[in-house]
Amino acid sequence: MTAWSILWLGCAAPQQALDTAWSPHLGASEGWSVVVINEFMASNASGLQDDSGAYPDWIELYNPTEEALELDGWMLSDDRQERDKHVLQGQRIDAGGWLLLVADGDTDEGDDHLGFSLSADGEDIGLYSPDGGVVDELEYGPQQTDHAAARQLDGGSEWMLTDTPTPGTSNGASP
Repeated sequence: MTAWSILWLGCAAPQQALDTAWSPHLGASEGWSVVVINEFMASNASGLQDDSGAYPDWIELYNPTEEALELDGWMLSDDRQERDKHVLQGQRIDAGGWLLLVADGDTDEGDDHLGFSLSADGEDIGLYSPDGGVVDELEYGPQQTDHAAARQLDGGSEWMLTDTPTPGTSNGASP
């Protein structure tokens, strides 16, 4: 069993300091440590718009490897006690690519729509392997509307809050 450590990371926000507690629980079950939660927005009022005209929450995953990955059976959740809240089917991340998932609780809209939404007041986000192992988890505090939380570099360990989100594209130079 892997020993887990809790890392407290600070976030930088544009000019206004946001009181956001971060405690990513980083770790993985063997063989599943390649994909990370790279960016998310939990309070979207005017950014990414879906086909229905709504402004949903969203989560971006990043694959830093040189191979495309099929994600059938992988799970995402906003509750560590219910890891299988949403099981991915028909999803793939290209090598060095991003997968944008809409967290609107409306799975009838397609495979890229998750069965839950994110809380602007803060909660957990977890990505789990088909065997239920932790691929990536984080806990976040209250989020400001139209600000995303993003890894400073794609796949990196440091996070920032930004008013210029990059859903489905690079957060900056890759590590």
